[in-house]
Amino acid sequence: MIGAIGSVLVMIGKLFLDLIGKKAQVKKEENEQRFEQIDVERKELVATQTAIRQDLMNQILELRSQLLKFQEQNMQYVSDNSALRTKLAELETDNRQLQVRIVELEREVHDLRSRSHS
Repeated sequence: MIGAIGSVLVMIGKLFLDLIGKKAQVKKEENEQRFEQIDVERKELVATQTAIRQDLMNQILELRSQLLKFQEQNMQYVSDNSALRTKLAELETDNRQLQVRIVELEREVHDLRSRSHS
């Protein structure tokens, strides 16, 4: 009887160990699946991050290109503005000289009229 009880206990122990082993195996498989899922998600995130970085780099390059164009345009506008200011100064000088000449001519006309009336 003791032998029968012992063998039943051994059988129960084996079943218990078997059950624990199966649970551990199931848990291990679940963990492996989860790790694979996490790895896939990580790879997707890395790919997304890489795409975002590339897009940002492209945008930065485009903005730099636009900035250079704007700087070139600005330099041209500054140059044009300087040339226009120089031309304006020349025209103002010419205008003053013409005004002086007009006054001189008006005096001559006045003098000539005065002489012709005398």
